[in-house]
Formats: sequence, structure tokens, C-alpha cells
Amino acid sequence: MFNRFVELGFMPNKSKVLKFPEVPDDLVRHFIRGYFDGDGCVSYRLQLDKRYNKLRQFLTIRFICGNRSFLKSLRDVLQVSAQVGNGSISRANGSYQLQYAMRDSIIFFGYFYKGVSKNCYLERKHQALKLAIDKISRGRSVAVNIPACHAGDRGFESRRSRKGSPS
Repeated sequence: MFNRFVELGFMPNKSKVLKFPEVPDDLVRHFIRGYFDGDGCVSYRLQLDKRYNKLRQFLTIRFICGNRSFLKSLRDVLQVSAQVGNGSISRANGSYQLQYAMRDSIIFFGYFYKGVSKNCYLERKHQALKLAIDKISRGRSVAVNIPACHAGDRGFESRRSRKGSPS
């Protein structure tokens, strides 16, 4: 049975050998949004900054993969198509993660969802990111600007933690 699956194009340990595919420019953001829906996450938290004795907000978006070179290619594509920074690639729990901080995470909201039909994305990830951005907007004196789409046009974590404690 295993051999039959291999004959049909399935491959064992695909996340270890996965290469970023050739995707037409006008479809790349849709491909990346789908990848995010499957292997990405949104994290929002408040953390006490002891230097100023005030709570700071943190928002991150992560893409997870077993293959570091796939994430490097994804990062290169995102720098051009979404006009975001480098992000950071690290190893965690037997896989790699490409992580973006608050400014780029806010850019991703417009990149992923602007002008896209609701049936083309995972609603819970959309809501997680939207809720985090709404919280950030309320915490600032000015609204957060959600940028438009660029070039060619699991879950949500909210917790309060003290600096240095596990998050």
C-alpha cells in the first residue's frame, strides 16, 4: 500500500524535502495565505515591562515547517510580495519557524485578506489576527493602519505574563 501511494505522488517526510513552488505573481499571496491557514499561527500577549512598569503588547505571526530552506524561500518571497522585513527563522520543537513581529504582522492582515472572499480563508485565523489588531488599535492613541495588498496583487493566544516567565 505504501508503494502505491508513492507511485501516486505521495512522499514520506515531505516537510523535510519540501521546496517552495513556482507560483504566478498574481496568486502568490493566496498560496501563502493557504500555507498560513495550514501551518501558521497568530500570537498576541500583554507583558509587563519592568523598566517602565507598564504593560506592552506583542503580536507575532509564525509560519512552521520541517524544512529551513522552504522558510528561507518563503521569507524571500514575502519581502518582495508583502513588503515585510526579514522575520527570524529559528528551530523549535523539531521543526523550524519563521516569525514576524508586530509591524509586519499588521501588514500581513491586509496582504492576506484585503479583497478576498470569506470562503477563501480559514475564518478562525482571520478572526484571531483581526482581534489582536483591534486590541492593539485600542491601546494606541491613533488607529492602526491596515495596508493594502502589495505586488501582484492554529490559533490565537492571549495571555498576561510577567517578563521572564514562560509564555
